[in-house]
Order: sequence, then structure tokens, then C-alpha cells
Amino acid sequence: MAGNKKIFDLPLRTGVTADDRLAIVDSGNTTTYSVKLSDLQDGTGVNTLESLTGNITFSGTNIDISTNGQTIVLSGSTGGGGGGTSYFSATTENTSNIIQKDNGSSINFGDSSNYPGINNNFILGGTGHTIDAETYTNNNYNNNFIAGGDGHLIGTNNNNTTTDNAVMVGGYSHFIDRAGSNSAFVGGYNNQLNYGGSNFLGGGESNTIAQGNSAIVGGLNNFIGSSYSGIIAGESHYSRTTCGFIGGGYDHYINSYNLRGSAIVGGDVNYMNNTQKCFIGGGSNHDINGGGTITYDSAIIGGDLGFISGHSRSVILGGSGLTTSYDEEVLVPNLTIANYSSLNFSGDTAAAAGGVVLGQVYHDNGALRIRIT
Repeated sequence: MAGNKKIFDLPLRTGVTADDRLAIVDSGNTTTYSVKLSDLQDGTGVNTLESLTGNITFSGTNIDISTNGQTIVLSGSTGGGGGGTSYFSATTENTSNIIQKDNGSSINFGDSSNYPGINNNFILGGTGHTIDAETYTNNNYNNNFIAGGDGHLIGTNNNNTTTDNAVMVGGYSHFIDRAGSNSAFVGGYNNQLNYGGSNFLGGGESNTIAQGNSAIVGGLNNFIGSSYSGIIAGESHYSRTTCGFIGGGYDHYINSYNLRGSAIVGGDVNYMNNTQKCFIGGGSNHDINGGGTITYDSAIIGGDLGFISGHSRSVILGGSGLTTSYDEEVLVPNLTIANYSSLNFSGDTAAAAGGVVLGQVYHDNGALRIRIT
């Protein structure tokens, strides 16, 4: 053919036979170029285009590829030195689900009742990812995205569950089980979401969330079993309290289901049970335990082996093996008043003049006093 022309610039040819699929005629040339159906098939009858060289360009306002439920594959070498493959595969049940790059990933519909509810999922790169409805019925997976990483799974062993708008980016062997909509995994290893939406797992290893609106960032073998809670770093923590928090440390435990606002920060092997709005900061082997009575607004800071047993609004500061006896108690071992030398006054009048407030301690040449007037 003389010169280069786009296909849509070529004139129509009359008298095309039924076996012709594409006829190309160069204007001004008597030669007709006809491509038949047999030229577009491989040995098994699958339609294909082979042995194309150079740059291949599709242009136009709309370019549609219709598969009638079959797989779409676009592949080719990338880069000047060869190597690399671009691959897009649409699932056979619903072409709105896309897998890019054929590295063992799959979207499985399981029971036929799942077909209408598995749409617009996208797996981009990585290896061995799966979105899997298995044999369970009425499961919905829509608008989920997996990018990079290895061996991620969005699936369930239950009927009637929905995971929409979830994201997994990087990392290895993450798992979303039930009702994980609007959740995200970033990096990390072997983290999982057993139940609940709007959760976040970032980094870390073998961490688990089993309720909604919670987050674990980093750490190892940490577990959240209640909503609106968080764990940051640390190892082997267990949190089952609403709006709770564990930060750092090792082997902390909060078991206060349907109670709110308790936290442990730092330290080792600290424990709470049946508590609300309680706090342990640092130290080791502390215990705030409401037993059959809810403990409110109590705290242990530093020290070891502190025990608040069902007493609300009580505090232990430091020490070893201290135990409260009643509500609104403060236990402090070896209390030291650092500015004692400036608190020597002969009575309340002189203390008041010296800036001591009502209820504050001072001393009269070593005799401890409390200003009451």
C-alpha cells in the first residue's frame, strides 16, 4: 500500500464476502487486502492477532472490547531489552472485576447466587491474591482493591456477608473475613480482620481486629475485640473495651466489654478487668480489677504489683505490692516534699501570707501541718 493511512480513512469495498472480516483497499491501488476469519484464529479456533510488530495504537472516542463473558487478556513485552508483561484479565462471570498481571491471583464467585454481588474489584500486581465467595451464598464483594504484596485474601466461611470498598496495599498474607467494608491494610505480615468495618491495620505481624472502627499500628500478636479502640506497637496485647487504648509495652490485657475508656501505656504484663475510664501507666504486673463491681476512674502509675480491687477514684503512685482498701484513696510510698525548706511557717496565718493554700501541707520547724484557716 502506498503511504500510511488509518483504517477509518480507507474507502469502503463493495462485494465483501461473508467470510471476510476485514477488507483494506488502498485508494489508487488495484490491490485489495482481505483478512479472513481463519487468519484471526489459532489452531484451537480462538480468535487472536499474532505476529504484529512495531507500535500498535488504538484511538477514538470510545474503544470497546466485548467478550460475552469471556476472559480479556492484553499482553506484550515492555522495555527495550525485553522482559516484563502487561496483563489484564476480566473474570468470566462479570467483566467489571479486573486482575492486572497474571501472578496466580483470582476472583472466585462460588455459589451462583453471589454473581450479582461481586463487582468492580481490582487486583493490581503482587502474587497469589484472592477474592473468594467460596460455596457460601449471598456474599457481596464490591469495589475492593489489592495492590502489590503476596497472598492476600478477601473471603469468608459464612453466608450473607458484605465487604465493600476495602484496600490492601503491600505486605504478606493478610485476610479479611466478614463485614470488612471500608477497611484498609498497609504493609505488615499475616494480619487479619475477623469482623467489622472501617478498620485499619498498618504494619506489624499477626495482629487481629474483631470489631469495627478500630486500628492496630505495628506490633506483634495484638488483638482488639471491641469498637473504637486502638493498639500502637508492643507485643501480645489484648483489648476488649470500647474506646480503649494500649500503647507499647508487652502482654497487656483489658477485658471490660461494653465499658469505655480504659488504657494501658508502656510497662509489662499489666491487667484490667471490668473497668471504665481507668489507666495504668508504665510499671509491671499491675492489676485494676472490678470483679463483680465496676471500677471507675482509677489509676496506677509506675512501680510494680499494684492492685486496685474494686475501688473507684483511687490511685497508686509507684511502690511495690501496694493495694487499695477503699474508694478515693491515694497510695504513695515514701512521699517526699521537694521544696520543704520554703514551707516552714509558724501557724496558718503565716502560711497563708507565705502563699500556702487551704488544704496544702507545710511544717512548723519540722512538725507537719495542714492549712485549714
